[in-house]
Amino acid sequence: MAHSAPDDVRGELGAAMEREAATREILSIVSQSPVDFQKVLDLISEAAARLCEADYTAFFKLHDGRYHVGASNRMDSDFIKIFIDSPIEPGSNTCVGRASRERKVIHVEDLLEDAELLTPQNSERQKLSGARTLLGVPIMTSGQEVDAVIFLARTSPRTFSKQQIALVQDFGAQALIAIENARLFSALE
Repeated sequence: MAHSAPDDVRGELGAAMEREAATREILSIVSQSPVDFQKVLDLISEAAARLCEADYTAFFKLHDGRYHVGASNRMDSDFIKIFIDSPIEPGSNTCVGRASRERKVIHVEDLLEDAELLTPQNSERQKLSGARTLLGVPIMTSGQEVDAVIFLARTSPRTFSKQQIALVQDFGAQALIAIENARLFSALE
């Protein structure tokens, strides 16, 4: 008598296949269009939002000493526009700033319970976005400088799974390849 896989196993398998497909798509773009850095960032932002069930994703790139939004799944939202208008200082009391300062993944399970991050300015941003659970994944160059941070936020206090965090770290590694490719190609020009 044949047994079908339990729904949980099928769901996990489907999610794993979707993660693998997104990873392949990003790597394909990196290899086919090594100078199309924006396309890679856009794809990472969209894939991270979808696969990690995030309400907001943003790719912050270090430029002139501050982290600027390079891509987002919701570029037109008032929340993301705040960061477009006011780039983030490294080491600031934000999830992105903390990830840059500590050079490690920052996972805030509930922003409303994190006294360091819930500054008056962040409190206003939280009210605007409704963000509760935050994830900041630093992207470090070989010199251990934090060149970029991938940021995800959920509007409900729901932690990101280990698999989701690992996926965003993989996306970060792919973004680093794209960053280095873009640097090499601009140096050659």
